[in-house]
Formats: sequence, C-alpha cells, structure tokens
Amino acid sequence: MARRKTKEVWLNPCIFEWEAMVGSSIPNFAREWRRAHEIWSHAEKRLLSALTDEDRADVVSILRRVLNHRISRLRKLYLDKLPLLRMPSRAIEQLELVGVAKRGMVHKLLEIRNRIEYRDRKPPSTSACSELLEFVWYFLRSTDPLVSQVVKDFEVYKHSPRGNRTAYWFMLYFGPKTKWKAKIHGWVEPADISFTPVHGWLKVQAEMVKQLKDSEKLGLAQNVLDKELDKSEDEKLKDEDFYIAGKFDDEPSQLKFLCRFYFSNPNF
Repeated sequence: MARRKTKEVWLNPCIFEWEAMVGSSIPNFAREWRRAHEIWSHAEKRLLSALTDEDRADVVSILRRVLNHRISRLRKLYLDKLPLLRMPSRAIEQLELVGVAKRGMVHKLLEIRNRIEYRDRKPPSTSACSELLEFVWYFLRSTDPLVSQVVKDFEVYKHSPRGNRTAYWFMLYFGPKTKWKAKIHGWVEPADISFTPVHGWLKVQAEMVKQLKDSEKLGLAQNVLDKELDKSEDEKLKDEDFYIAGKFDDEPSQLKFLCRFYFSNPNF
C-alpha cells in the first residue's frame, strides 16, 4: 500500500492555551485506585491516638505507603510507557517533568519519604503530622482524575475577547492509548500556522492542510458553508483559515510539551 504523502507544517504552541475539554476517556471502575484513600484513612485514625514518638513515626510510615501506592499506579498507567529519553530516575521527579506535580509538591513528597529513610531522626510533632496528612490528601485528590480514567482525546476551542466561542478548534488524540503518538485535526487562523520552521513552534506531518476557500477539495464545501451562514461573526471561518489534519513529530522537547498539556489540563 502506498504511503500517504505529508507536508511539514508548524503550529503556534499558543493554540494549546485555548479552552480544553476532555473529549473521551476510559473509566477505571476497579477498586485499586481507591486503595490509596483507604490507607490514608488508616493514617488519619492512627494520628488521632498518636501519643508517642513511635505512634507518630507510624503515621508518617503509613503516609509513605499512600504515596508509594499512588505513585506506583501513576507509573503503571503513564510513566513506564512514556518514550522520553531523559527521564529522571526517581518517579516523583518524573511526575514533575511531565506536569503531574509542581516543584513545591515534589520537594514536599521527597521530604516525607526522607523522614522515614532516616529513622534516627525524631518523628515530626502531632501538628506537623497533621500537615503532612493534609498534604498527602491534596496529592491524592489532585491525581484522582488520572487514576480513575485514562483520557483518549481533547477538544480545544478558541474564544473571542468577548468570551464567545470562535470558529477555531482542534481535536488532539494523545495519551497512553495512542502510545503517546499525537494526532490533530481542526481549524486554525493563518497566524497560527507556518510552512517554514519557526523557533518554539510544534512540527506536524500534515496529511491534509487546506484553506476554507479550497473547501471543495476537502469534500466539505456545502456542509461547511451552510453552517457558516448561521453563525455570528465571531464564529465564522474566513477564506484564508486553514483546516489541518496530521501527526506531531516525536521530537523529545515537543513530546514533553504535549505531555505537560495532557497532565496539566484543568478539566481532567
């Protein structure tokens, strides 16, 4: 079978600042991802009766189990399959690299682990244990969406300065279910696409890239134009706008950018 010809184009990374929503996902109905919360509840109950240094050390030890369980789950679902060449050796730092955890959170997680690894240190006070308990709870809640479902694709829309949705949008197919190979299709403005390299822009091997004025070649002419008649000015496509469909290059910095978009999406 003949390989489809592609054209190299570059997309402005600013389009990833548009409003993004989860398109489709695979829910995880298994109880496994809830196990970390069950262990956390045990730590909470233990802290209520923590009277001695040993009791508080047990609380921190249990919290470490919580972290290990959740990080192990994230690693299995996502990190172990990521084709990034320069991944840190520690899973916690891998979470920071791809945008699952912020730098401050990573340092706090490492602090909790170190409190256990150096057993000669005096366990934290009851109030400090309470802070650690709350922090771990926050980490669980912030990563629950990642372990309770695996997102397959995103719908991304541009809005006008007045807050109206415009004609510009794209679908991004990306994640573990695509083996971290990214595909895109949608409409962008001429200012957001280039046919020559632009520093910092994202390279796409486009299988189709056409302007609206050439929409007959897309096989969409009447369908697209009929819909345009019913739209407000904000929502209407212009003749110079581009429809693009293609695959993103697997270049490491580009893959890292897409991973950070995937994991940092607020609608996850």
